[in-house]
Amino acid sequence: MFVVAQGVAGATFGLRLAYLGVPGCQVNNDAPDLLIGGTQVVRFALEPAGVEATLHGNNDRDCSGAAVGGPFRVAGAPGSRTFLFL
Repeated sequence: MFVVAQGVAGATFGLRLAYLGVPGCQVNNDAPDLLIGGTQVVRFALEPAGVEATLHGNNDRDCSGAAVGGPFRVAGAPGSRTFLFL
């Protein structure tokens, strides 16, 4: 899943991604410390059955606080590219 976020209120610098029912923040496929935001396109693993994705502020390092976006239902076929534009 490719994620781009430019219009989410409530996050001052970068966002983190979490999946409902999975503890902690998701680690992106490019670099563990790369945050969602600005002009960066960040890639995450996506289960074939799909996920309920939530966005969390930069300071919520374990994604246990209130989400600033979502949940968003995201699904895609194996080998496909799924984009989440926010």
